[in-house]
Amino acid sequence: MSAGGELTLDADSGSRLLPLQPAATPLDTSFLTRQPFNYHFRGQDYWASFEPAYTGFPEFTRPGSRDFVNRMVDWAATAPGLEYSEYRLVEGYGQPILLISERQRGRYVNTLGILVDTVAADVFGGRVFHSSDPDYAQELLFHALPVPPAPYSAESFVDKVNQGYSRSYLLVDPARERPVGEDKRLPRKSLIDPGDLGRISASFLEDGSVMFLSDDHIVLQGSYVLDLDKGMLTVTDPDGASFRVFVDTDNGIRFTLPVSVVELEGGQLVGQDNYLRIEVVE
Repeated sequence: MSAGGELTLDADSGSRLLPLQPAATPLDTSFLTRQPFNYHFRGQDYWASFEPAYTGFPEFTRPGSRDFVNRMVDWAATAPGLEYSEYRLVEGYGQPILLISERQRGRYVNTLGILVDTVAADVFGGRVFHSSDPDYAQELLFHALPVPPAPYSAESFVDKVNQGYSRSYLLVDPARERPVGEDKRLPRKSLIDPGDLGRISASFLEDGSVMFLSDDHIVLQGSYVLDLDKGMLTVTDPDGASFRVFVDTDNGIRFTLPVSVVELEGGQLVGQDNYLRIEVVE
């Protein structure tokens, strides 16, 4: 960043300068975090939530980074864009800069930058630059999604889940053809095997934890934070790893959990990423 208000973009072909201009309307951080958004990126529609906290391991992240929860609207398991998992809002240079990043453990491998020049009551966004492609440029807009009144309080939601029984199934056809090449994998996910399908239930325990349990083992268990406004259940296991479970209360109660369906082949776990849908039936 230069004193004259320009952003230096480092790329394989060298550096270039992008002019920054004062935003007509400031971007309120609370606007980012109080509701989910949808956006269109590289031919796909996404649902996203800018979270107010970071749940990864802080020694590996940039200062100021927070969780960017991201999924495709149609629940397809993999696509370019799902690799982004954290964001950072850079302010103080006249124009807000939103950085959305992908990491592989302790290494940043991809960052998408957005020069925010559009801020309205239900949308924000701006010009896009990409750190690995100096010619990549377009506009990316995030549209705020309305937050309808939740049909349950947190207490009645827990009661409904515990009083019902659950049925589960995969949302993405595991037999469909996958594109050749490196898959863009889902965010942190649970492991299940084919024998678990249809047998996974959800329950909230008196010790303040939640459990997703198959017939013979625990799929996921830990302390939780329930955000019915955004439709998310954040589960933190005993090792400190946090998992995002999506919650739908429009017609009954449904959980959607990122999973990898694995089998043991040649001494190795081999699997495919998917989404597990768990429906609570009264």
